[in-house]
Amino acid sequence: MAENKFKIGEIVAVSDKKENILYTGMVKGWDYNLCTFEIQYDIDYYNAKNERVFTLMGAPENKLQSLTLTDRQKELFEELIQGSKRYGKLAIENCEKWVSAGYAGGKTTPDKLYCYCGEGNGYQGADVAPANRIAVIFDTREAAMINSGNAGDNGYGERIMLEPMEAYTYFNILQTDAYRVAMMALNVITNGL
Repeated sequence: MAENKFKIGEIVAVSDKKENILYTGMVKGWDYNLCTFEIQYDIDYYNAKNERVFTLMGAPENKLQSLTLTDRQKELFEELIQGSKRYGKLAIENCEKWVSAGYAGGKTTPDKLYCYCGEGNGYQGADVAPANRIAVIFDTREAAMINSGNAGDNGYGERIMLEPMEAYTYFNILQTDAYRVAMMALNVITNGL
């Protein structure tokens, strides 16, 4: 029974058998032999019969043990995993709160996500920065809306449009992206380019 593997409140990722991350969420409880967990406020059930498996948000230990990594590689890899876990913790801590965030150039990939980080707190005194943990957290959607609208461009000619975004969603995007990068790095180390 898989129940022993996951604890309530733990962040998990649902991946396919090729280890592509499909969703991340927080374990909410158990129902027979299925794990119930929250994915952006939706409750869903998954088990191995659905061609999906549960993977803890952390490095697969069996893979890491079989690799001979340099100290620097271990350090960088652990930094990525810990960063992912920090974003997961921020997502849980700021549930029902808001950030002012938006994508540059109409794209919706994590590398194009920007956030309001407070007056003068961004690069060279900007109010907006690439998405990171210093995003200003607002208690209400209305407060986050004050910074909505055109926030200029990202230095590459792409316009950034800020709008209220649930903090849980925002930090979950960052958590998943950090974990994805860590897994890609592990695959490169394991299989080469």
